[in-house]
Amino acid sequence: MNKVRRLAEELVSRYPSLFGGDFGKNKEALSQVSIVRTRSLRNQLAGAITKIMHERTPAEEQGEPGEPATIEERAQSERSNVETAVEEASSQRTSQETKDKESGSVSTSPESGKTESIQENAAVVR
Repeated sequence: MNKVRRLAEELVSRYPSLFGGDFGKNKEALSQVSIVRTRSLRNQLAGAITKIMHERTPAEEQGEPGEPATIEERAQSERSNVETAVEEASSQRTSQETKDKESGSVSTSPESGKTESIQENAAVVR
């Protein structure tokens, strides 16, 4: 075990309530309990402490509150988000097409999928 890891283990065992899974907060807590002369050593210690704390906490508790903990839960959440976005876009498109048809200003040609003005269609028929 290297020196940084050993120091980090000792600090975590002495002050378990000060440290957590957040690197930035661990840097601040480190400055409260010790004097570290170089920035690189402080960052190495804070990183080692963060890693130790992540190893000690179960996977379900590592995520932010309200975030899915496992990969499967994250994938399911993403699928739900995509499905919701697709449904919203579809309903908006349908409601806009309905409004346009009711107003009589636009019609959709099923063959080409292009939107044309009804007045232009009437001029071609004459």
